Amino acid sequence: MINIHYPTRSDTVENLTEKYLKQELAEKCTDETKKINFVTHSIGGIMVRYFLSKNEPANLGKVVMLAPPNQGSKAADKWSKNKFMKAVMGPAMNEMTTKEDSLVNTLPSPWYEVGVIAGEYDEKVSVEKTRLKGMKDFLIVPTEHTYIMNNDEVIDAVIRFLKEGNF
Repeated sequence: MINIHYPTRSDTVENLTEKYLKQELAEKCTDETKKINFVTHSIGGIMVRYFLSKNEPANLGKVVMLAPPNQGSKAADKWSKNKFMKAVMGPAMNEMTTKEDSLVNTLPSPWYEVGVIAGEYDEKVSVEKTRLKGMKDFLIVPTEHTYIMNNDEVIDAVIRFLKEGNF
């Protein structure tokens, strides 16, 4: 397991993906006989979607996204209009808006197995905006955005999806 840390607010999705995700995979996932599964949170899901729109690893397993802004975020819409928040949140935030031409809304549908878990009380990414055309399964849990990955139901669902392909 690799936990990739990246400074979300420092750069665009493309640059974050190249600098952190792609580099970590190149360094640490060298055995092509082992499946690569992704479990992402928020913008991490968009980074993986971006990566997989440009790359097709033969050993790709499954993808589970927790609270991803797959159709953008109304919070990003609001913050992108505020100069202070725009400066604080960084360039990737502008790519997470609900605008038709934003990055998240121009990425292709997945060609890989993906499951999405949304937080019922998420005030950053609404349940509806997490949905992804072509997703294999979808689950709503009674939690919020920031700590969705710590929820026991979410942990069990992630493990089940990686093993069985459903929640």
